[in-house]
Amino acid sequence: MPGSSSRGPQELGDLGRYAGLGLQFALTMAVLGALGWWLDRRFGTLPWLLVTGVLVGALGGFVRIVKAVPGKSSFTPKHPPLPDEVPEIDPWAEPESSSRPPASKKERAE
Repeated sequence: MPGSSSRGPQELGDLGRYAGLGLQFALTMAVLGALGWWLDRRFGTLPWLLVTGVLVGALGGFVRIVKAVPGKSSFTPKHPPLPDEVPEIDPWAEPESSSRPPASKKERAE
């Protein structure tokens, strides 16, 4: 059906929220970079305040994104790890065979 979406309202809300965070990140860098560029032109310090503005904007935007991510999607485990299972067969052990391969041509002839 045209115009219908397979995503639920919660997923669409999350999509809009995270798109807004990305836009906010980019705009913060752009605004502080523009402010740094304007101050550089005013004081004749090109490009130091521009670089500082972009870096401060990136840091501020990154902190905002980290704070906005909900706790439920963090990578912290909520359950204790499962106990390790000991393999029944050692994969590194030499295979057991009743006869060893011949070591020389003489042994192969016999």
